[in-house]
Amino acid sequence: MVLIPKKTRRQILEHLFKEGVMVVKKDYQACKHNELEDIPNLHVMMVLRSLASRHYLQEIYSWRWHYYTLTNEGIEYLREVLHLPAQVFPQTLTKQRPTRPALAGGESEGGGGKGKGKGKGKQEEKQWTPMTKLGRLVNDGKITCLEDIYLHSLPIKEPEIIDHFYPPGSLKDEVLKIHPVQKMTSAGQTNRFVCYVLVGDTNGHIGLGSKCAKEVATAIRGGIIAAKINLIPVRRGFWGNRIGLPHTVPMKVHGKCGSVRARLIPAPRGSGIVGSPVMKKMMAFAGISDCF
Repeated sequence: MVLIPKKTRRQILEHLFKEGVMVVKKDYQACKHNELEDIPNLHVMMVLRSLASRHYLQEIYSWRWHYYTLTNEGIEYLREVLHLPAQVFPQTLTKQRPTRPALAGGESEGGGGKGKGKGKGKQEEKQWTPMTKLGRLVNDGKITCLEDIYLHSLPIKEPEIIDHFYPPGSLKDEVLKIHPVQKMTSAGQTNRFVCYVLVGDTNGHIGLGSKCAKEVATAIRGGIIAAKINLIPVRRGFWGNRIGLPHTVPMKVHGKCGSVRARLIPAPRGSGIVGSPVMKKMMAFAGISDCF
């Protein structure tokens, strides 16, 4: 039995809500955590394991490291415990804006060197400025349906194009896997994290993206952007009579990636997804409820 002081527990929860993700090494004898140096690693493990058991965290274990990501229920729970307003979000849900260099003469853009202008008060959210021709057509209202983009095989280079067609909260995303990678350089060994993210609307659209970064939160944000850019339509059909909505694949299909080969076979209504847990999750995001 491990007794954790309230002050230590609050510090862990505050750091978890601020970052949105935490990484803990499976080492019960470590004197300190790699991010919270004043707190033993065992205390951090016990607190995060307790939250994960109540489905407030999503846990991924790889190579003696635990990767924890806050769920929507966990965000609401931490807001109640830490007495935070509803306008505060973790860093994994906030969009980072690139910092611009100062103008010549030491004056900031719009500040005049006196701390006024954009540097004072609350900044408004930056409006989307399209960088591609497709983005300009979508922003001007010339393209009103996402299917028109796929019909003409137009490449999507901006994630804001996908956000334009989906209201906030309608496009779901989930982290499938996070694992560390290492590279040997002249300066020594460098560690980075690779994150695989799945997005879908459970209505015939799905996307998979990956991103490698030095921090887990940065890798998750990059994976979501890559998954939105790779969003594709999924053709659905019926098994037997055309009754109700499409629920399965229209025909037998198979695909191959590396050494992995997958085959999808139409199934009658009510069969469910007969496959691995990852395949079930991907089919659910694509809007397919029955498949062998």
